[in-house]
Amino acid sequence: MVDLRAIDGLEITILCDNTVSPAARGMLGEHGFSALIRHGSEAVLFDTGQTGVPLVNNMKALKIGRVEDVVLSHGHYDHSGGLPKMIESGCAPSRIFTHGDAFLPRFKKVRGNLIRIGMPFDPKILDAAGVSVSASASGSPQQVKEWLITTGEIKRESFERPETEFFIGRDGGIEKDTFRDDMGIVAALEGKGLVVVTGCAHSGVINTVSHAREITGIEEVFAVVGGFHLNDAGLEKLEMTAAALREIGVKKVVPCHCTGFAAACHMRGRLGDAVDPGCTGKRISL
Repeated sequence: MVDLRAIDGLEITILCDNTVSPAARGMLGEHGFSALIRHGSEAVLFDTGQTGVPLVNNMKALKIGRVEDVVLSHGHYDHSGGLPKMIESGCAPSRIFTHGDAFLPRFKKVRGNLIRIGMPFDPKILDAAGVSVSASASGSPQQVKEWLITTGEIKRESFERPETEFFIGRDGGIEKDTFRDDMGIVAALEGKGLVVVTGCAHSGVINTVSHAREITGIEEVFAVVGGFHLNDAGLEKLEMTAAALREIGVKKVVPCHCTGFAAACHMRGRLGDAVDPGCTGKRISL
């Protein structure tokens, strides 16, 4: 089990999502995800969106200064592509936590053709900007703060399986992507339980939550926030996902990004007020 200090409160601000809150004046959105995780004076940025334009704009709009630590959930463009813009704007992080596979070429089969969907920049720009990269090769969880960890590689033990249209370049060839690099982040609230934040949950949101419980030894799950990759899910998978979240006893579910509007509505119908869809500008106090 990993060492995770329980804390008395956590604030999550969604800085980039596919939709924008009507109340978020001056803020921008795009297909992608980024969230600021804050406890007291410490903050961690989880993912950076697709282009960095909304991210940098929204950080300025909310008067958020430079964030030293960034966690990348996986190596797709819509979660990592904001890094060059951060560097260009003078907001380069000091450290990046991710998995070694995140830097490999990534592809998606669309109408029979493979299109590139990996990191849209040369990783050398990180070295040039003095950014330290902690890329786990073993797949073990990483300690970002005393109160925040990454999941590391996620066990696949539920009904969820990675999609078949994704591919990865490895050792000179291209193979099916099993998303070894797909990670979430985890915090623990005193007296409430875990808070799990996902990027796309390519491993499955239930697998991610179950893995978080296993590595922390904490059964209670208070909140799950992020992309759940249910946009193209069928009714059976949606029903199983909602039932599993209910069985786990999650008190707050904030579907974002790749969850999809229909899936978020379905979850709301099954879980009621526990489901509160996310959008750019949303601030979640836990």
